[in-house]
Amino acid sequence: MTEKPKPLDLNLERLVEEWSKREYWITRDEPDLEAMAEHVIKRIKSACEFYLRYKDKPGLLIKECPELIKKFVKEHDLMEVFFAKEDILEIKVVDGSIIAFLKDRTGLSFSKKEYNDWLFKLAFGLREDER
Repeated sequence: MTEKPKPLDLNLERLVEEWSKREYWITRDEPDLEAMAEHVIKRIKSACEFYLRYKDKPGLLIKECPELIKKFVKEHDLMEVFFAKEDILEIKVVDGSIIAFLKDRTGLSFSKKEYNDWLFKLAFGLREDER
């Protein structure tokens, strides 16, 4: 069974932790660089598959990863009145735009371009200051 594609995570601390748990060592002091490189390449491939799976398909992301689409809405909500809102009732795709419906009957709308730009940055692990 193959793993579900996911965003790229090249956090050095997490990689070292993973590598220390696996057999990435030829000797106690000599890492198996080829195995480590294969691990990184596998993560990059997974990130590419993740991006291509959900690019232009916010409806699929809503269905399969509702927590990520909520993250998108929260990150893109620039209106101060909504900053504290956690109460997203529903998110739909209407005519290529993402509409987030909130409990107070207000709604937020986002274009597919905004969504795809955010998805690319999420998929390839770009930090906030690189976004």
